[in-house]
Amino acid sequence: MPHVYGTRHVTVVLLSPNFTQIFSGKQPWVVRGPAELGTFINNLQNGERPSNPGNVIEARYWGLIVQCWSAAPDSRPVISDVLKRLQ
Repeated sequence: MPHVYGTRHVTVVLLSPNFTQIFSGKQPWVVRGPAELGTFINNLQNGERPSNPGNVIEARYWGLIVQCWSAAPDSRPVISDVLKRLQ
């Protein structure tokens, strides 16, 4: 994986769990203890992402969340595009 720490790629990906919780009122995942944390990290590294909790998030917002969560950093939108899509 290319070095992307401290770039817009990391910043935007970190919006995804926050947006999921804001729009749904639910945490995108719950990790209980070190064993679950290891499994969770492994799942993320293998490309798994939480689903739209109860399909309560509107499609246009869910699409944005999925794009921000992209495993390919260059596929993630820049923050100015995220802000435009939220208006």
